[in-house]
Amino acid sequence: MDPMIRRIRNIGILAHIDAGKTTLTERILTATGRIRIPGEVDDGTATMDFMVQERERGITIGAAATRVGWRDHIIHLIDTPGHVDFTIEVERSLRVLDGAIVVLSASEGVQPQTEHVWAQADARRVPRLVFINKLDRVGADFERCLADLQTRLNAPAVPFQLPVIEDGRLRGVIDLVRSRLLTFTPKDRGVIVQAAPVPPSLEVELAFGREALLNAALHSDAVMERYLSAGEVTPAELYADARLRVLDGSLVPVFCGAAKHHQGVHPLLDAVVELLPSPADLGPCYGLSAVGRGTSERRAPDVSERACALVFKLGHDRDEGLIAFTRVYSGALRVGDVVLNPRTGGQDTITQLFAAHAEELEPVSVAEAGTITVVAGLTAPTTGDTLCDPAAPLLLEPLTPPSPVLGVVIEAETVESEERLNAALQRPLLEDPTLRLTVDPQTGQRVLEGMGELHLEIAVERLRREHELALRVGKPRVTYLLAPGLAAEGEGTHRLVTGAGEQRATLQVRVTPQADQAAVTIEPGWAAIALPEDYAEAIVSALRAGVERALGGGAPLAFARVSVSGGSCEPGPGALIAARVAAGLALDDALKRSSIMVMEPIMRLEVRTPGDYMGGVLGDLQARRGIVTSTTPRPPLQVIEADVPLAELVGYTTALRSATQGRSSASIHFSRHSPAPPKLSRLIFEPLVGDRVKSEP
Repeated sequence: MDPMIRRIRNIGILAHIDAGKTTLTERILTATGRIRIPGEVDDGTATMDFMVQERERGITIGAAATRVGWRDHIIHLIDTPGHVDFTIEVERSLRVLDGAIVVLSASEGVQPQTEHVWAQADARRVPRLVFINKLDRVGADFERCLADLQTRLNAPAVPFQLPVIEDGRLRGVIDLVRSRLLTFTPKDRGVIVQAAPVPPSLEVELAFGREALLNAALHSDAVMERYLSAGEVTPAELYADARLRVLDGSLVPVFCGAAKHHQGVHPLLDAVVELLPSPADLGPCYGLSAVGRGTSERRAPDVSERACALVFKLGHDRDEGLIAFTRVYSGALRVGDVVLNPRTGGQDTITQLFAAHAEELEPVSVAEAGTITVVAGLTAPTTGDTLCDPAAPLLLEPLTPPSPVLGVVIEAETVESEERLNAALQRPLLEDPTLRLTVDPQTGQRVLEGMGELHLEIAVERLRREHELALRVGKPRVTYLLAPGLAAEGEGTHRLVTGAGEQRATLQVRVTPQADQAAVTIEPGWAAIALPEDYAEAIVSALRAGVERALGGGAPLAFARVSVSGGSCEPGPGALIAARVAAGLALDDALKRSSIMVMEPIMRLEVRTPGDYMGGVLGDLQARRGIVTSTTPRPPLQVIEADVPLAELVGYTTALRSATQGRSSASIHFSRHSPAPPKLSRLIFEPLVGDRVKSEP
């Protein structure tokens, strides 16, 4: 294995909005010499927030990648959004990252989106560090943040540093690994890091903190025995043992500082190198050696292996056109290489490779295993596609985007704009898999669906600005899902008469509830019916189309497993068409027998309000069908957590500010889908599916 791969770190910065992710990233770019002067989010000059909408609003909207060097290591870094509406940016970044830094605001602690990104990282088993930021702010509380990590996130969080705060100011941090005090002296828009012995007044804190660290981090028998006998362990030994625990998820190291003033940034970069994994540590990637009926195969993260990479994000460049952000898992990609897309069966020639630095693209000739690169020259990629050596096909696990929860009617104001709108919509739909375009079956209007009000607002704003379109946009409306209440089987038969005679196809399709997974699983049923490959593909394609608009209505199917359980197809001209139609009819028949349910999106709401308004806020939540899950005093505020249907929250933050004279704030993120009340179910879907709509399983 190439030893250089052990000097690669692929990491992401994750946090709730306003915790300081982008500010930390800017200081990392400065500390590593990537930029000379750090940009400021508030001034709209941040390097990584390069979209116009990001600079105007002061928030991160799209995940931005860069590459920096630190201590002879290469760090590929992705700065992700903190707003829940852009959760796909976090999800697809975590799919290709080996480690992460989770940032907390010291005055806010663990917030709703922190919980969400933590759960996403848990699901991907991504090792992580925590950086408690903004310790220079009034109300900063390191111990409360640590308690939040341990209780709200159930994280095995252990401090590797302790803050030193005097007269409300962050004076430095105690390095518990090397038993020293680190201070940060400003110089030329950066800092000089100085190390000194810990003063006597802080020796007790050092002793207790170091003892807790050693108990949590020591792993190997040899080091533990030496520590117990000699009472000491070297920093190299401590880092080596701690790293093993970080990699297996049994330890989350906690660091601290104030990124805006460069405090704590250099030690954090050291920790990335010492504690987070390289691609070599995480072992081989796994995939199917062929599409559909392939067998599982593994490929090591080595340049000597056959090439295999995953497209995790698409974008557009002014000069290069469509570009694909790609993680190379094995082998290498080179300019001029021909790569296979197993999903389509098509082949493309790589015309250019780049290293990304925010919106800048820096040409490179080769991207080896373990690296994150940008590929140009692909003709029809989608997010989650695999690129591999045509002589050794391998299909990696694709990405499954969450279902949209909110939609708006979007129309052009002029005939000329109408023609351009259809073409303009293709770009955001390609770049963002959580955007979906549908047609209202009752009105025929075009509906753009997304993850929330801000998500849709940004998408529409980009259409207006980038394509100079005059648009009319309707009020937001909730996107519902359909789910089977019980298992059922349906049958569909279609006869097709052609000049060559009659072709007949009959299929049985079974629909089974799948409560733990929103995405629909489609099983072709190879054993149930002997079919040529092209027939089977036609049937699966018809079933996919059927679940997108279940029962021909305005909502997709979810929480279901669909399988072909039997049937027959007579070969001949038009037989493929007959098989597709029969599959659709069989799916509809099964759904009508499955006691279909309407599923509505439920949001996790956190409200921070002065105690004077507590009663009014709780009463309003009850009127909105909200279920309060907790109330926690967080002086001078009260924190209310509740689960509330999204249909009741459109415009909520504005109403909350108005009712509390602007003294309350709310964070909203998607929690789950849940059966809608009977009245709502009947109102929306009874005209479509009659008395087979239910609200309970």
